[in-house]
Amino acid sequence: MLDRVVAYTHIEPQHFGADSLPEGWFHTGSHNVADGTLRWDKLEYRAPKLTPGTVSPFTATIASKAARLTVTVSLPRLLYGDNWHVLSEADLAAACAVVDDYLRDCLGAHAQDVPPFSTWIVRSAEYPHDIDLASSGAVERWIRALTGTAIRGIRVNGSLPKPYLNRHGAQTGLVWGSPKSLRTVKVYDKTRQTEDEHCPPGLLRIETKVQNAAEWDKYLPREARREKRRMTVMAAGSVAVAAQVMSATHDALRLDTMRNAGVRNPFPALTKYWTQPQARTLAGFHAFAVLHGERDARAAFPSSYHKHLRRLSEAGFKLVLTEAGQTVEELADLPAIPRPTLAYLTSRTTFPRSREIVALSSWAQSTPPTPLTKALEDAS
Repeated sequence: MLDRVVAYTHIEPQHFGADSLPEGWFHTGSHNVADGTLRWDKLEYRAPKLTPGTVSPFTATIASKAARLTVTVSLPRLLYGDNWHVLSEADLAAACAVVDDYLRDCLGAHAQDVPPFSTWIVRSAEYPHDIDLASSGAVERWIRALTGTAIRGIRVNGSLPKPYLNRHGAQTGLVWGSPKSLRTVKVYDKTRQTEDEHCPPGLLRIETKVQNAAEWDKYLPREARREKRRMTVMAAGSVAVAAQVMSATHDALRLDTMRNAGVRNPFPALTKYWTQPQARTLAGFHAFAVLHGERDARAAFPSSYHKHLRRLSEAGFKLVLTEAGQTVEELADLPAIPRPTLAYLTSRTTFPRSREIVALSSWAQSTPPTPLTKALEDAS
């Protein structure tokens, strides 16, 4: 249920000096204290990359001022060797055990001073919902259909999404929100983004990242909120929490109604949201944009183009436009996206691990045993 997770635990920073930690840690900040000595602010450790061209699957940071040990970890990459598989709830315990192995390797004797990773407090976590559409064309149609859709309640920088780019700078989807938002939402072509030859084509990923303590509190039981407890890694990875987070995104994007939007006269529906003169203006804009396309619509409505798009979107009418003009009837033919309900997520099965073990065999043979290879050997 989880992808990349950032979690922390409280520590006694004076016990975690660079001289008492194993090799691999480096200073990322320092300052002069009153007596003129140099004191470190942060220590960082990055595990080796599993495959060339990827990021480190495990990063640990010790912050002296905050008295925290923070870990940023890609759980699927640690467990499967790639980031396009999706963990099931049953896999979460195994993934946390791999993280504990990494912690023992990077902390040495200090590992006994920190609790199991499954009990750490979550700062941010990504919830991926993958839909196999079988072709990149179907993925592209969904991304184009969502362009111009606004999501309320996440404090975005502007109401429209921004392009989501892969590491080569090519656009693979859309992203709503920023690091300061309550959450961010990404909709993108996972096959193009990951560039993994084993990843099946036409994989649409809808990814929700919860990254705010106030937002996490919504998913805690009332008793936990009353006692001011925080969301732990194991609790965040439960199917119950994942279903709530992913269903909220599903509803915010209006994925159930979009396939039927835009193929009818919008005026009657618009009058439920706006006055009749405003609805008439929006219906006229809708008809002009469908007939003439984006380029002419921008020229005809230079100051109100985005406002009209936003208001149509809020009423459930998503315009899919090309530069030269294209009707929105294709929305009715969009592939269906299942709603990530509790029953749906519970029925999903995890991917077999045999292929991942084979794919990593050449890397594992040339590398000393690590927590990852140990976990893969145990899984086989």
